[in-house]
Amino acid sequence: MSSFFHQLFDTTGFPPRWTCGNWSPAHGWLHILSDLAIFGAYAAIPLTLTYFIKRREDVPFTPIFWLFALFIILCGVTHLIEATMFWHPWYRFSGLVKALTAVVSWMTVIALLKVMPIALTLPGLAKVNRQLNDEIAERRQAVEALRESEERMRLATEATGVGIWEWNLRTNQIRWDSQLFRLYGIAPTADGIVSYSTWSEAVLPEDLAETEAALQDTVRRVGHGTRTFRIRRAGDGECRYIEAVETVRPNAEGQAEWVVGTNLDVTERKRSAEALIEGAELRTKARLLAEQNLEVAQAHRALEEKAAELALTSQYKSEFLANMSHELRTPLNSILIFSQMLAENATGNLSAKQIEFSRNIHSSGTDLLHLINDILDLSKIESGTVDVEFEDIRFEELRDDIDRDFRHVAEAKNLPFTVEFANYLPSSMESDSQRLHQILKNLLSN
Repeated sequence: MSSFFHQLFDTTGFPPRWTCGNWSPAHGWLHILSDLAIFGAYAAIPLTLTYFIKRREDVPFTPIFWLFALFIILCGVTHLIEATMFWHPWYRFSGLVKALTAVVSWMTVIALLKVMPIALTLPGLAKVNRQLNDEIAERRQAVEALRESEERMRLATEATGVGIWEWNLRTNQIRWDSQLFRLYGIAPTADGIVSYSTWSEAVLPEDLAETEAALQDTVRRVGHGTRTFRIRRAGDGECRYIEAVETVRPNAEGQAEWVVGTNLDVTERKRSAEALIEGAELRTKARLLAEQNLEVAQAHRALEEKAAELALTSQYKSEFLANMSHELRTPLNSILIFSQMLAENATGNLSAKQIEFSRNIHSSGTDLLHLINDILDLSKIESGTVDVEFEDIRFEELRDDIDRDFRHVAEAKNLPFTVEFANYLPSSMESDSQRLHQILKNLLSN
């Protein structure tokens, strides 16, 4: 056996194949090229199998593939040796390779016999392809359904203005959707990840502590929470009311792991509620004001009725005064006429004392007539029908009238009586003689 391996590549006693038989060049090269082509194909097959096995870790029956690859390589080597036999007749080495090929071939057969029952239970390639195609179709449908669901969710959140956020408590990573970025007026990040400070800096300082406490309480309870807070939106700086709802998702041990929540801008709803409250207050004030106006209107009607009564009374009084003055003036005129006739002593039968008494009667009658005129003037003043007639009044005549009308009154009371006018006064003036006499007599009578 040792001599066989020692002479393995010895060609002594074996002629080259070109000299063994009547080989034509075409016939010889046909064998040579065919063996080389077979060797190349046999070499490519195991290389392809090796590449396939290395790329796929889930290939079943891997030892069968390695035995088959070795069998193909040995078959290719025998054809390579056959091609070289035309120049180098190493039949000993050729026999050894064929023996190895035979051994590997039967090992492959035995391995195939062992795995064949198992392989027969496996689905065929067509069935596997169908199953793979069905699974791919199902996965595509699932992906499409998920995409449609996500699209519907996106449209729903955009339509309702709801922004969604997720907070991984284990990694402290917070993710916002595009709607939430728009809600806060913040430019979206590439991956949607934001820091905790991004949110906390947007919340109004007076609302932050209470909002954080409510959120931490929800996490501690591993439950559900709802709260409302205010933010200062980036960009325009507008203050907005945000309604937040969050739910804590626990892990297998029941500990809080994720917080999933939504934010909704409820500013308009908040303002509408405030407007309703303000409207109710305004309606209450309007009702009270209407009641007050009703009371004022009632009081005004009462005043109007009272004024009508007073006007009617004043009318009756004016009519009474006018009638009374008319009735009094008729006998008074007779008294004035006859007293004036007596005072003038036309017959010459009266004494000086009787003439003085006649003058006093005439003066008193004149005073009474003036008093009646004053009463009529008062009635005219109340009714708004006073007439003023301007004329030229001389102060000298006015002085004589006052002296004549009041001297006997002063003498009856033993009072000195003198009528004097200031030097700087003009000799006359424009006025109503009757009204002027009324004023002066009223003053002097007091």
